[in-house]
Amino acid sequence: MFDISEIEPKDFKFKFEPCLCVLNITSWRGISIGADHYYGKLLFVEQNTDPDYGKITIENIDNWLPNSIDFEVKQPLTLEMAKRLDIKYQSNGTYVSSFKLHEHGKKTYINQFDSIDEINECAIKIFKMFGLEIDFISLYEMQKFSKTLIIKRSADIRNKVLKK
Repeated sequence: MFDISEIEPKDFKFKFEPCLCVLNITSWRGISIGADHYYGKLLFVEQNTDPDYGKITIENIDNWLPNSIDFEVKQPLTLEMAKRLDIKYQSNGTYVSSFKLHEHGKKTYINQFDSIDEINECAIKIFKMFGLEIDFISLYEMQKFSKTLIIKRSADIRNKVLKK
């Protein structure tokens, strides 16, 4: 898995031409109040070439365990976010200290998100940075779910969804 904070997406060289981008969302619930987190991986999927099984598409992706190149979805830590996380987890300034490293030239990224909408928004921004003309779908543990987000190749649909 590649670390998105350590690469420049538009310059990344794939070993194959991706046919689809999948955001695979997972979650974790801790024992502390409010300890719900969402995590995600962007999977740039390699197209199936076996004629006996057909092509991988948005419609059938949840039936596959495709070959892919994966990127962990991360977001830059902001001071506001650091303060909120320190309060939420009673972490005695751990997150604010991490943010202060950012002020001295070392950007801090975190991989946890508070909602599915928040991780979708961040993943779409990262997906757009790659500049690929492929479809995008978000899945929860590789299955379609009530908040599955689909972005088709057609510019009118993509622009409508991304300009939310």
